[in-house]
Amino acid sequence: MVGPERQSKSTLVTRRKILAGSAAGIATSIAGCSQSDPASPSGSNGGGGSKGAVFTNANWTVPTDAQWNPYNLSNWPVSLVNIVYDSFAEFNDNTKGFEPALAKKWTVNGDMMTVSLRKQTWHNGDQVTANDVVVQYRLAKYEGDLVWNYLDAVTAKDDSTVQFKLIGELNPTVIKRYILPTRVHAPAYVFKEYLNKIENASEGDERDKAIANLLNYAREKPTGNGPYKVDKTTNSKFELSVYKDHPWADDISVKNYEFKYASGNQDRWASLSSGNIDGYGSTYVPPDVYKSLPDSIREVNFTQYADFALVFNHDDEDFGKRKVRQALAHIIDRKTVANNVGPRTRKPIKVPTGTSPFATKKYLPSSVVDSLNKYETNEEKATKLLQEAGYSKEGNKWVRGDGKPLKAPIKVDSGLSDYVSGVQTIVPQLKSFGIQAELKTIEGVSLSKQIRNSDFRLQGDSWGEWNESYPFFDYRSAFVSQDMVEWRNLPDQVTVPWPPENPNGEKKVKPSKMVIELSETTSKEKQQKLLGQLAWIYNITLPKLQMSERMDQAWINEKDWDVPSNDEDVMGVRFPAFWAVKTGAISPK
Repeated sequence: MVGPERQSKSTLVTRRKILAGSAAGIATSIAGCSQSDPASPSGSNGGGGSKGAVFTNANWTVPTDAQWNPYNLSNWPVSLVNIVYDSFAEFNDNTKGFEPALAKKWTVNGDMMTVSLRKQTWHNGDQVTANDVVVQYRLAKYEGDLVWNYLDAVTAKDDSTVQFKLIGELNPTVIKRYILPTRVHAPAYVFKEYLNKIENASEGDERDKAIANLLNYAREKPTGNGPYKVDKTTNSKFELSVYKDHPWADDISVKNYEFKYASGNQDRWASLSSGNIDGYGSTYVPPDVYKSLPDSIREVNFTQYADFALVFNHDDEDFGKRKVRQALAHIIDRKTVANNVGPRTRKPIKVPTGTSPFATKKYLPSSVVDSLNKYETNEEKATKLLQEAGYSKEGNKWVRGDGKPLKAPIKVDSGLSDYVSGVQTIVPQLKSFGIQAELKTIEGVSLSKQIRNSDFRLQGDSWGEWNESYPFFDYRSAFVSQDMVEWRNLPDQVTVPWPPENPNGEKKVKPSKMVIELSETTSKEKQQKLLGQLAWIYNITLPKLQMSERMDQAWINEKDWDVPSNDEDVMGVRFPAFWAVKTGAISPK
Protein backbone atom coordinates (compact mmCIF):
# COMPACT_ATOMS: atom_id res chain seq x y z
CA MET A 1 0.00 0.00 0.00
CA VAL A 2 2.84 2.37 0.65
CA GLY A 3 4.29 1.84 -2.78
CA PRO A 4 6.00 -1.04 -4.47
CA GLU A 5 9.35 -0.26 -2.89
CA ARG A 6 7.95 -0.91 0.55
CA GLN A 7 5.17 -3.34 -0.04
CA SER A 8 5.00 -6.39 2.11
CA LYS A 9 3.25 -9.57 1.09
CA SER A 10 3.49 -11.13 4.48
CA THR A 11 0.49 -12.30 6.39
CA LEU A 12 -1.56 -9.58 8.01
CA VAL A 13 -0.81 -9.38 11.69
CA THR A 14 -3.45 -7.84 13.82
CA ARG A 15 -2.66 -5.44 16.59
CA ARG A 16 -4.23 -7.81 19.06
CA LYS A 17 -1.95 -10.57 17.89
CA ILE A 18 1.10 -8.39 18.33
CA LEU A 19 0.00 -7.29 21.76
CA ALA A 20 -0.51 -10.92 22.65
CA GLY A 21 3.13 -11.49 21.87
CA SER A 22 2.46 -13.82 19.00
CA ALA A 23 4.67 -14.18 15.99
CA ALA A 24 4.02 -10.98 14.18
CA GLY A 25 5.07 -8.34 11.79
CA ILE A 26 6.59 -8.11 8.44
CA ALA A 27 9.00 -10.20 6.49
CA THR A 28 10.77 -7.46 4.68
CA SER A 29 14.34 -8.56 4.97
CA ILE A 30 15.45 -6.70 1.91
CA ALA A 31 18.99 -7.75 1.40
CA GLY A 32 21.88 -6.26 -0.48
CA CYS A 33 21.47 -5.33 -4.09
CA SER A 34 24.68 -6.37 -5.76
CA GLN A 35 23.86 -8.99 -8.28
CA SER A 36 25.70 -11.30 -10.55
CA ASP A 37 23.78 -10.95 -13.77
CA PRO A 38 25.05 -12.09 -17.14
CA ALA A 39 26.50 -9.33 -19.26
CA SER A 40 24.44 -8.25 -22.23
CA PRO A 41 25.27 -4.61 -22.99
CA SER A 42 22.47 -3.04 -24.91
CA GLY A 43 24.66 -1.03 -27.21
CA SER A 44 21.54 0.75 -28.33
CA ASN A 45 21.17 4.46 -28.75
CA GLY A 46 19.90 6.25 -25.70
CA GLY A 47 19.84 9.64 -24.09
CA GLY A 48 19.88 12.85 -25.99
CA GLY A 49 18.01 15.74 -24.44
CA SER A 50 18.49 18.26 -27.24
CA LYS A 51 18.04 15.52 -29.83
CA GLY A 52 14.37 15.18 -29.18
CA ALA A 53 13.99 15.45 -25.43
CA VAL A 54 13.68 11.70 -24.89
CA PHE A 55 14.92 10.77 -21.43
CA THR A 56 16.16 7.17 -21.27
CA ASN A 57 16.00 4.99 -18.18
CA ALA A 58 16.05 1.22 -17.70
CA ASN A 59 13.90 -1.47 -16.13
CA TRP A 60 14.35 -5.09 -15.13
CA THR A 61 11.13 -6.42 -16.64
CA VAL A 62 10.90 -7.55 -20.26
CA PRO A 63 8.38 -4.96 -21.51
CA THR A 64 6.12 -7.40 -23.31
CA ASP A 65 6.02 -9.59 -20.17
CA ALA A 66 4.97 -6.72 -17.87
CA GLN A 67 1.58 -6.73 -16.16
CA TRP A 68 -0.12 -3.86 -14.29
CA ASN A 69 -2.04 -5.37 -11.42
CA PRO A 70 -0.42 -3.79 -8.31
CA TYR A 71 -1.53 -6.74 -6.16
CA ASN A 72 0.36 -9.18 -8.39
CA LEU A 73 4.07 -8.43 -8.06
CA SER A 74 5.03 -10.87 -10.80
CA ASN A 75 6.45 -8.81 -13.68
CA TRP A 76 5.23 -5.60 -12.02
CA PRO A 77 7.41 -2.92 -13.74
CA VAL A 78 8.56 -1.20 -10.57
CA SER A 79 10.66 1.51 -12.22
CA LEU A 80 7.83 2.76 -14.42
CA VAL A 81 5.44 2.88 -11.51
CA ASN A 82 7.31 5.93 -10.21
CA ILE A 83 6.10 8.11 -13.06
CA VAL A 84 2.97 6.33 -14.28
CA TYR A 85 1.21 6.64 -10.89
CA ASP A 86 1.33 9.43 -8.32
CA SER A 87 1.69 8.94 -4.58
CA PHE A 88 -0.07 11.11 -2.03
CA ALA A 89 3.31 12.67 -1.22
CA GLU A 90 7.03 11.91 -1.42
CA PHE A 91 9.51 12.19 1.45
CA ASN A 92 12.40 14.59 0.87
CA ASP A 93 15.69 13.53 2.45
CA ASN A 94 17.14 17.02 2.12
CA THR A 95 14.26 18.85 3.85
CA LYS A 96 13.10 15.89 5.99
CA GLY A 97 9.51 16.69 5.02
CA PHE A 98 6.90 15.45 2.56
CA GLU A 99 6.44 16.95 -0.92
CA PRO A 100 2.76 17.02 -1.95
CA ALA A 101 1.76 15.15 -5.08
CA LEU A 102 -1.71 13.63 -5.48
CA ALA A 103 -2.58 14.88 -2.00
CA LYS A 104 -2.81 18.66 -1.77
CA LYS A 105 -2.99 18.60 2.03
CA TRP A 106 -3.35 16.23 4.98
CA THR A 107 -4.09 16.42 8.68
CA VAL A 108 -3.95 14.09 11.65
CA ASN A 109 -6.44 15.03 14.36
CA GLY A 110 -7.12 12.65 17.20
CA ASP A 111 -8.02 9.29 15.73
CA MET A 112 -8.56 10.58 12.18
CA MET A 113 -6.18 11.26 9.31
CA THR A 114 -7.71 13.21 6.45
CA VAL A 115 -6.16 13.41 2.99
CA SER A 116 -7.47 15.93 0.44
CA LEU A 117 -6.86 14.98 -3.19
CA ARG A 118 -6.02 17.57 -5.83
CA LYS A 119 -8.06 17.61 -9.04
CA GLN A 120 -6.51 14.96 -11.25
CA THR A 121 -7.60 12.37 -13.79
CA TRP A 122 -6.65 8.85 -14.68
CA HIS A 123 -5.13 8.50 -18.12
CA ASN A 124 -8.54 7.48 -19.51
CA GLY A 125 -9.94 10.89 -18.47
CA ASP A 126 -11.89 9.74 -15.40
CA GLN A 127 -11.44 11.72 -12.20
CA VAL A 128 -9.23 10.24 -9.49
CA THR A 129 -11.60 10.06 -6.54
CA ALA A 130 -11.60 9.18 -2.89
CA ASN A 131 -13.54 6.06 -3.82
CA ASP A 132 -10.55 4.82 -5.83
CA VAL A 133 -8.44 5.15 -2.68
CA VAL A 134 -11.05 3.40 -0.55
CA VAL A 135 -11.22 0.42 -2.93
CA GLN A 136 -7.42 0.21 -3.01
CA TYR A 137 -7.10 0.25 0.78
CA ARG A 138 -9.90 -2.25 1.34
CA LEU A 139 -8.24 -4.63 -1.10
CA ALA A 140 -4.93 -4.06 0.65
CA LYS A 141 -6.53 -5.28 3.88
CA TYR A 142 -7.22 -8.66 2.29
CA GLU A 143 -3.76 -8.59 0.75
CA GLY A 144 -2.29 -8.32 4.25
CA ASP A 145 -0.98 -4.76 4.33
CA LEU A 146 0.45 -3.85 7.72
CA VAL A 147 -1.11 -0.39 7.66
CA TRP A 148 -4.32 -2.12 8.77
CA ASN A 149 -2.70 -2.72 12.14
CA TYR A 150 -3.45 0.98 12.67
CA LEU A 151 -6.72 1.48 10.79
CA ASP A 152 -10.33 0.80 11.69
CA ALA A 153 -11.79 2.05 8.41
CA VAL A 154 -11.10 4.07 5.25
CA THR A 155 -14.01 6.08 3.86
CA ALA A 156 -14.73 8.72 1.24
CA LYS A 157 -16.11 11.90 2.85
CA ASP A 158 -16.65 13.25 -0.66
CA ASP A 159 -15.05 12.77 -4.07
CA SER A 160 -11.79 14.44 -3.05
CA THR A 161 -11.53 13.70 0.68
CA VAL A 162 -10.36 10.41 2.17
CA GLN A 163 -10.75 9.75 5.87
CA PHE A 164 -8.59 7.19 7.62
CA LYS A 165 -10.20 6.18 10.91
CA LEU A 166 -7.35 5.11 13.16
CA ILE A 167 -7.54 2.52 15.93
CA GLY A 168 -7.05 5.40 18.35
CA GLU A 169 -4.78 8.38 18.76
CA LEU A 170 -1.45 7.37 17.24
CA ASN A 171 2.06 8.67 16.82
CA PRO A 172 1.43 11.05 13.88
CA THR A 173 4.92 10.51 12.47
CA VAL A 174 4.29 6.78 12.19
CA ILE A 175 0.87 7.05 10.60
CA LYS A 176 1.94 9.74 8.09
CA ARG A 177 4.92 7.66 7.03
CA TYR A 178 2.64 4.69 6.51
CA ILE A 179 0.01 6.49 4.47
CA LEU A 180 1.51 9.42 2.58
CA PRO A 181 3.91 7.40 0.36
CA THR A 182 0.93 5.37 -0.88
CA ARG A 183 0.97 5.27 -4.67
CA VAL A 184 -2.61 5.31 -5.95
CA HIS A 185 -2.56 2.66 -8.63
CA ALA A 186 -5.80 0.69 -8.48
CA PRO A 187 -8.66 2.47 -10.29
CA ALA A 188 -12.01 1.44 -8.86
CA TYR A 189 -13.56 0.81 -12.27
CA VAL A 190 -11.11 -2.08 -12.66
CA PHE A 191 -10.67 -3.38 -9.12
CA LYS A 192 -14.07 -2.81 -7.49
CA GLU A 193 -15.35 -6.11 -8.91
CA TYR A 194 -12.49 -7.97 -7.20
CA LEU A 195 -13.34 -6.26 -3.92
CA ASN A 196 -17.02 -7.15 -4.27
CA LYS A 197 -16.23 -10.81 -4.95
CA ILE A 198 -13.94 -10.98 -1.92
CA GLU A 199 -16.38 -9.26 0.43
CA ASN A 200 -19.36 -11.25 -0.84
CA ALA A 201 -17.56 -14.56 -0.45
CA SER A 202 -18.02 -16.62 2.67
CA GLU A 203 -14.99 -16.89 4.90
CA GLY A 204 -12.74 -19.83 4.20
CA ASP A 205 -12.00 -21.45 0.86
CA GLU A 206 -14.41 -19.25 -1.07
CA ARG A 207 -12.79 -16.04 0.18
CA ASP A 208 -9.28 -17.46 -0.23
CA LYS A 209 -10.14 -18.26 -3.86
CA ALA A 210 -11.44 -14.73 -4.43
CA ILE A 211 -8.26 -13.24 -2.95
CA ALA A 212 -6.14 -15.59 -5.05
CA ASN A 213 -7.97 -14.38 -8.17
CA LEU A 214 -6.94 -10.82 -7.29
CA LEU A 215 -3.32 -11.75 -6.60
CA ASN A 216 -3.04 -13.75 -9.83
CA TYR A 217 -4.81 -11.28 -12.13
CA ALA A 218 -2.38 -10.02 -14.80
CA ARG A 219 -3.52 -6.65 -16.17
CA GLU A 220 -2.18 -6.06 -19.67
CA LYS A 221 -2.23 -2.25 -19.83
CA PRO A 222 -2.04 0.41 -17.16
CA THR A 223 -4.53 3.14 -16.44
CA GLY A 224 -2.14 5.53 -14.76
CA ASN A 225 -2.59 8.93 -13.16
CA GLY A 226 0.99 10.18 -13.11
CA PRO A 227 2.70 12.72 -15.34
CA TYR A 228 3.70 10.14 -17.97
CA LYS A 229 1.49 7.64 -19.79
CA VAL A 230 2.62 4.50 -21.59
CA ASP A 231 2.18 4.92 -25.36
CA LYS A 232 3.91 1.86 -26.76
CA THR A 233 5.48 -1.36 -25.58
CA THR A 234 7.96 -3.41 -27.57
CA ASN A 235 10.26 -6.29 -26.71
CA SER A 236 13.07 -3.88 -25.88
CA LYS A 237 11.44 -0.82 -24.34
CA PHE A 238 8.48 1.15 -23.04
CA GLU A 239 7.78 4.48 -24.75
CA LEU A 240 6.00 7.15 -22.68
CA SER A 241 4.95 10.77 -23.14
CA VAL A 242 3.70 13.53 -20.89
CA TYR A 243 0.03 13.17 -19.99
CA LYS A 244 -1.27 16.58 -21.05
CA ASP A 245 -4.01 16.75 -18.40
CA HIS A 246 -1.66 16.11 -15.48
CA PRO A 247 -1.37 19.13 -13.13
CA TRP A 248 2.40 19.34 -13.74
CA ALA A 249 2.30 18.78 -17.52
CA ASP A 250 3.01 22.39 -18.49
CA ASP A 251 6.10 22.52 -16.26
CA ILE A 252 7.68 19.33 -17.60
CA SER A 253 10.41 19.90 -20.18
CA VAL A 254 11.12 16.25 -20.85
CA LYS A 255 8.20 15.46 -23.14
CA ASN A 256 9.13 11.86 -23.90
CA TYR A 257 10.51 9.18 -21.63
CA GLU A 258 11.54 5.62 -22.39
CA PHE A 259 12.59 2.61 -20.34
CA LYS A 260 14.90 0.13 -22.03
CA TYR A 261 15.07 -3.44 -20.84
CA ALA A 262 18.28 -4.13 -18.94
CA SER A 263 18.77 -7.71 -17.88
CA GLY A 264 21.03 -6.94 -14.93
CA ASN A 265 23.64 -4.75 -13.32
CA GLN A 266 26.32 -5.41 -15.91
CA ASP A 267 23.94 -4.32 -18.65
CA ARG A 268 23.27 -1.09 -16.78
CA TRP A 269 26.93 -0.49 -16.05
CA ALA A 270 27.72 -0.87 -19.76
CA SER A 271 24.96 1.58 -20.66
CA LEU A 272 26.25 4.13 -18.15
CA SER A 273 29.82 3.79 -19.37
CA SER A 274 28.78 4.20 -22.99
CA GLY A 275 26.50 7.16 -22.26
CA ASN A 276 23.49 5.34 -23.69
CA ILE A 277 21.36 6.03 -20.63
CA ASP A 278 20.27 9.38 -19.19
CA GLY A 279 19.51 8.22 -15.70
CA TYR A 280 18.83 5.35 -13.33
CA GLY A 281 16.71 5.46 -10.23
CA SER A 282 19.10 3.39 -8.19
CA THR A 283 21.83 1.05 -9.34
CA TYR A 284 24.80 -0.27 -7.42
CA VAL A 285 28.06 0.52 -9.22
CA PRO A 286 31.29 -1.07 -7.93
CA PRO A 287 34.47 1.01 -7.67
CA ASP A 288 36.13 -0.42 -10.81
CA VAL A 289 33.08 0.42 -12.92
CA TYR A 290 32.78 3.85 -11.30
CA LYS A 291 36.30 4.72 -12.48
CA SER A 292 35.31 3.96 -16.07
CA LEU A 293 32.29 6.27 -16.17
CA PRO A 294 32.46 9.37 -18.39
CA ASP A 295 32.69 12.77 -16.71
CA SER A 296 29.12 13.57 -17.69
CA ILE A 297 27.75 10.88 -15.36
CA ARG A 298 26.82 12.32 -11.97
CA GLU A 299 26.27 10.24 -8.85
CA VAL A 300 23.54 11.24 -6.40
CA ASN A 301 23.66 9.51 -3.03
CA PHE A 302 20.88 8.79 -0.58
CA THR A 303 21.32 7.23 2.82
CA GLN A 304 19.42 3.97 2.96
CA TYR A 305 19.21 3.85 6.77
CA ALA A 306 19.92 0.10 6.64
CA ASP A 307 22.48 -2.43 5.42
CA PHE A 308 24.59 -5.44 6.26
CA ALA A 309 24.39 -7.25 9.59
CA LEU A 310 25.36 -10.51 11.24
CA VAL A 311 22.07 -12.16 12.15
CA PHE A 312 21.68 -14.74 14.90
CA ASN A 313 19.40 -17.70 15.46
CA HIS A 314 18.35 -16.95 19.03
CA ASP A 315 17.49 -20.61 19.66
CA ASP A 316 21.05 -21.67 18.85
CA GLU A 317 22.89 -23.33 21.72
CA ASP A 318 25.84 -20.98 21.29
CA PHE A 319 24.64 -17.81 19.56
CA GLY A 320 21.40 -17.76 21.51
CA LYS A 321 23.59 -16.69 24.45
CA ARG A 322 23.80 -12.93 24.88
CA LYS A 323 27.42 -12.96 26.05
CA VAL A 324 28.51 -14.95 23.00
CA ARG A 325 26.85 -12.38 20.69
CA GLN A 326 28.51 -9.58 22.66
CA ALA A 327 31.87 -11.35 22.39
CA LEU A 328 31.53 -11.52 18.60
CA ALA A 329 30.76 -7.80 18.58
CA HIS A 330 34.11 -7.17 20.28
CA ILE A 331 35.98 -9.50 17.89
CA ILE A 332 34.71 -8.29 14.51
CA ASP A 333 36.26 -5.11 13.08
CA ARG A 334 33.20 -3.38 11.59
CA LYS A 335 35.30 -0.74 9.83
CA THR A 336 37.11 -3.37 7.80
CA VAL A 337 33.87 -5.21 7.10
CA ALA A 338 32.16 -2.04 5.83
CA ASN A 339 35.11 -1.22 3.61
CA ASN A 340 35.04 -4.67 2.02
CA VAL A 341 31.26 -4.75 1.62
CA GLY A 342 31.40 -1.48 -0.33
CA PRO A 343 34.44 0.79 -0.16
CA ARG A 344 32.66 3.80 -1.66
CA THR A 345 29.15 3.27 -0.43
CA ARG A 346 29.33 1.80 3.05
CA LYS A 347 30.09 3.34 6.44
CA PRO A 348 30.70 1.28 9.59
CA ILE A 349 28.16 1.36 12.41
CA LYS A 350 30.05 2.89 15.31
CA VAL A 351 27.42 2.18 17.98
CA PRO A 352 24.85 -0.62 17.52
CA THR A 353 21.56 1.06 18.46
CA GLY A 354 19.30 -0.86 16.08
CA THR A 355 18.68 2.23 14.03
CA SER A 356 20.69 4.42 11.67
CA PRO A 357 23.41 6.88 12.74
CA PHE A 358 21.13 9.71 11.55
CA ALA A 359 18.22 8.49 13.65
CA THR A 360 20.50 7.83 16.61
CA LYS A 361 21.61 11.46 16.58
CA LYS A 362 18.20 12.99 15.82
CA TYR A 363 15.74 10.92 17.81
CA LEU A 364 17.48 9.10 20.66
CA PRO A 365 18.14 10.82 24.00
CA SER A 366 21.83 11.63 24.38
CA SER A 367 21.70 10.47 28.01
CA VAL A 368 21.08 6.92 26.75
CA VAL A 369 23.31 7.06 23.69
CA ASP A 370 26.26 8.15 25.81
CA SER A 371 25.85 5.08 28.01
CA LEU A 372 25.65 2.51 25.19
CA ASN A 373 28.38 -0.04 24.54
CA LYS A 374 30.29 0.85 21.37
CA TYR A 375 31.59 -2.71 21.06
CA GLU A 376 35.00 -1.60 19.86
CA THR A 377 37.33 -4.44 18.89
CA ASN A 378 38.80 -5.70 22.13
CA GLU A 379 40.03 -9.30 22.44
CA GLU A 380 40.39 -8.99 26.20
CA LYS A 381 36.68 -8.14 26.59
CA ALA A 382 35.70 -10.86 24.12
CA THR A 383 37.75 -13.41 26.06
CA LYS A 384 36.12 -12.44 29.36
CA LEU A 385 32.62 -12.66 27.88
CA LEU A 386 33.21 -16.09 26.40
CA GLN A 387 34.70 -17.38 29.64
CA GLU A 388 31.69 -16.04 31.58
CA ALA A 389 29.44 -17.86 29.09
CA GLY A 390 31.18 -21.18 29.88
CA TYR A 391 33.72 -21.42 27.07
CA SER A 392 37.45 -21.92 27.37
CA LYS A 393 40.44 -21.81 25.12
CA GLU A 394 42.43 -24.96 24.47
CA GLY A 395 45.58 -24.16 22.57
CA ASN A 396 44.45 -21.66 19.98
CA LYS A 397 40.84 -22.91 19.76
CA TRP A 398 37.77 -21.93 21.76
CA VAL A 399 35.76 -24.88 23.03
CA ARG A 400 32.38 -25.23 24.72
CA GLY A 401 31.76 -26.69 28.15
CA ASP A 402 31.31 -30.14 26.59
CA GLY A 403 34.76 -29.89 25.01
CA LYS A 404 33.48 -29.47 21.47
CA PRO A 405 34.90 -26.64 19.36
CA LEU A 406 32.94 -23.41 19.05
CA LYS A 407 31.88 -23.35 15.40
CA ALA A 408 30.42 -20.38 13.53
CA PRO A 409 28.97 -21.36 10.12
CA ILE A 410 27.66 -18.20 8.45
CA LYS A 411 25.10 -18.61 5.66
CA VAL A 412 24.68 -15.92 3.02
CA ASP A 413 22.84 -15.52 -0.27
CA SER A 414 25.33 -16.41 -3.01
CA GLY A 415 23.79 -13.80 -5.33
CA LEU A 416 24.50 -10.90 -2.97
CA SER A 417 28.15 -10.33 -3.75
CA ASP A 418 28.49 -7.44 -1.31
CA TYR A 419 27.14 -9.49 1.58
CA VAL A 420 29.34 -12.43 0.57
CA SER A 421 32.30 -10.03 0.79
CA GLY A 422 31.16 -9.04 4.26
CA VAL A 423 31.06 -12.62 5.49
CA GLN A 424 34.39 -13.32 3.80
CA THR A 425 35.80 -10.54 5.97
CA ILE A 426 34.21 -11.76 9.19
CA VAL A 427 35.30 -15.41 8.87
CA PRO A 428 39.10 -14.88 9.11
CA GLN A 429 38.63 -12.45 11.99
CA LEU A 430 36.75 -15.07 13.99
CA LYS A 431 39.24 -17.78 13.00
CA SER A 432 42.13 -15.61 14.12
CA PHE A 433 40.47 -15.36 17.53
CA GLY A 434 40.07 -19.13 17.73
CA ILE A 435 36.47 -19.65 16.60
CA GLN A 436 35.93 -22.16 13.78
CA ALA A 437 34.07 -19.85 11.40
CA GLU A 438 32.99 -20.92 7.93
CA LEU A 439 31.44 -19.17 4.92
CA LYS A 440 28.45 -21.04 3.47
CA THR A 441 27.09 -19.46 0.28
CA ILE A 442 23.62 -20.68 -0.67
CA GLU A 443 21.37 -19.78 -3.59
CA GLY A 444 18.76 -17.22 -2.52
CA VAL A 445 15.54 -19.24 -2.81
CA SER A 446 17.05 -22.21 -1.00
CA LEU A 447 18.48 -19.99 1.73
CA SER A 448 15.14 -18.27 2.19
CA LYS A 449 13.47 -21.65 2.81
CA GLN A 450 16.18 -22.59 5.30
CA ILE A 451 15.77 -19.33 7.21
CA ARG A 452 11.99 -19.79 7.39
CA ASN A 453 12.66 -23.20 8.95
CA SER A 454 15.21 -21.66 11.36
CA ASP A 455 17.79 -23.91 9.71
CA PHE A 456 20.79 -21.70 10.36
CA ARG A 457 23.05 -20.57 13.18
CA LEU A 458 24.44 -17.32 11.76
CA GLN A 459 23.51 -15.41 8.63
CA GLY A 460 24.90 -12.47 6.68
CA ASP A 461 21.78 -10.41 6.03
CA SER A 462 20.42 -6.92 6.70
CA TRP A 463 19.24 -4.72 9.54
CA GLY A 464 16.78 -1.82 9.54
CA GLU A 465 13.90 -0.65 7.39
CA TRP A 466 15.24 0.46 4.03
CA ASN A 467 14.88 4.16 3.14
CA GLU A 468 13.08 4.93 6.40
CA SER A 469 14.72 7.42 8.75
CA TYR A 470 12.24 7.26 11.65
CA PRO A 471 13.50 4.56 14.07
CA PHE A 472 10.09 3.12 14.92
CA PHE A 473 10.29 1.12 11.70
CA ASP A 474 13.75 -0.25 12.55
CA TYR A 475 12.59 -1.40 15.98
CA ARG A 476 9.42 -2.87 14.52
CA SER A 477 11.63 -4.86 12.17
CA ALA A 478 14.02 -5.88 14.97
CA PHE A 479 11.56 -6.80 17.72
CA VAL A 480 8.13 -7.46 16.18
CA SER A 481 8.61 -8.83 12.69
CA GLN A 482 7.79 -12.38 11.73
CA ASP A 483 11.32 -12.51 10.40
CA MET A 484 12.76 -12.13 13.90
CA VAL A 485 10.07 -13.68 16.09
CA GLU A 486 9.24 -16.83 14.13
CA TRP A 487 12.31 -17.50 12.03
CA ARG A 488 15.15 -16.04 14.15
CA ASN A 489 13.41 -17.15 17.39
CA LEU A 490 13.86 -13.84 19.19
CA PRO A 491 12.46 -14.17 22.73
CA ASP A 492 9.51 -11.93 23.50
CA GLN A 493 10.76 -11.08 26.98
CA VAL A 494 14.30 -10.31 28.11
CA THR A 495 15.96 -9.18 31.31
CA VAL A 496 18.24 -6.17 31.01
CA PRO A 497 20.02 -3.71 33.32
CA TRP A 498 17.61 -0.91 34.19
CA PRO A 499 16.99 2.04 33.97
CA PRO A 500 18.97 2.82 30.82
CA GLU A 501 20.29 6.20 31.95
CA ASN A 502 21.73 4.92 35.20
CA PRO A 503 21.19 1.16 35.64
CA ASN A 504 21.13 0.07 39.27
CA GLY A 505 19.12 -3.11 38.87
CA GLU A 506 17.47 -5.39 36.34
CA LYS A 507 14.06 -5.51 34.72
CA LYS A 508 12.11 -7.94 32.57
CA VAL A 509 10.94 -6.10 29.46
CA LYS A 510 8.91 -6.88 26.33
CA PRO A 511 10.35 -4.74 23.54
CA SER A 512 7.52 -5.77 21.16
CA LYS A 513 5.00 -4.10 23.47
CA MET A 514 7.21 -1.01 23.68
CA VAL A 515 7.27 -0.79 19.88
CA ILE A 516 3.47 -0.90 19.79
CA GLU A 517 3.33 1.68 22.57
CA LEU A 518 5.66 3.90 20.53
CA SER A 519 3.23 3.76 17.60
CA GLU A 520 0.36 4.74 19.86
CA THR A 521 1.77 7.66 21.79
CA THR A 522 1.36 11.28 20.70
CA SER A 523 3.67 12.67 23.38
CA LYS A 524 7.07 13.53 21.90
CA GLU A 525 8.64 13.25 25.33
CA LYS A 526 7.32 9.74 25.76
CA GLN A 527 8.29 8.84 22.19
CA GLN A 528 11.88 9.83 22.88
CA LYS A 529 11.90 7.93 26.16
CA LEU A 530 10.64 4.76 24.45
CA LEU A 531 13.16 5.14 21.64
CA GLY A 532 15.95 5.41 24.20
CA GLN A 533 14.73 2.31 25.99
CA LEU A 534 14.52 0.32 22.75
CA ALA A 535 18.02 1.41 21.76
CA TRP A 536 19.27 0.32 25.18
CA ILE A 537 17.65 -3.10 24.90
CA TYR A 538 18.96 -3.55 21.35
CA ASN A 539 22.47 -2.53 22.35
CA ILE A 540 22.57 -5.03 25.22
CA THR A 541 20.79 -7.97 23.62
CA LEU A 542 22.00 -7.54 20.00
CA PRO A 543 19.12 -9.13 18.03
CA LYS A 544 21.37 -8.48 15.04
CA LEU A 545 24.91 -7.12 14.95
CA GLN A 546 24.85 -4.07 12.68
CA MET A 547 27.97 -3.80 10.53
CA SER A 548 27.50 -0.99 8.03
CA GLU A 549 25.12 1.56 6.57
CA ARG A 550 24.70 1.84 2.82
CA MET A 551 24.49 4.85 0.56
CA ASP A 552 22.13 4.40 -2.37
CA GLN A 553 23.54 5.36 -5.76
CA ALA A 554 21.38 7.17 -8.29
CA TRP A 555 22.76 8.32 -11.65
CA ILE A 556 22.20 11.19 -14.06
CA ASN A 557 23.98 11.79 -17.37
CA GLU A 558 24.41 15.57 -17.70
CA LYS A 559 25.63 15.46 -21.28
CA ASP A 560 22.30 16.57 -22.77
CA TRP A 561 20.42 17.77 -19.69
CA ASP A 562 20.48 20.67 -17.26
CA VAL A 563 20.41 19.11 -13.80
CA PRO A 564 20.13 20.91 -10.41
CA SER A 565 23.01 20.55 -7.97
CA ASN A 566 22.79 17.64 -5.57
CA ASP A 567 22.16 19.87 -2.54
CA GLU A 568 19.08 21.54 -4.00
CA ASP A 569 15.85 20.48 -2.32
CA VAL A 570 14.35 18.97 -5.47
CA MET A 571 17.19 16.44 -5.58
CA GLY A 572 16.31 15.17 -2.11
CA VAL A 573 13.38 13.03 -3.28
CA ARG A 574 14.26 9.52 -4.43
CA PHE A 575 15.28 9.54 -7.24
CA PRO A 576 16.24 12.40 -9.62
CA ALA A 577 15.58 10.32 -12.74
CA PHE A 578 11.95 10.26 -11.58
CA TRP A 579 11.11 13.18 -9.27
CA ALA A 580 13.40 15.86 -10.74
CA VAL A 581 12.29 14.94 -14.26
CA LYS A 582 8.55 14.84 -13.61
CA THR A 583 8.59 18.09 -11.62
CA GLY A 584 10.41 19.89 -14.43
CA ALA A 585 13.68 20.41 -12.56
CA ILE A 586 15.63 18.52 -15.24
CA SER A 587 15.37 19.99 -18.73
CA PRO A 588 17.06 19.58 -22.15
CA LYS A 589 20.16 21.68 -22.83
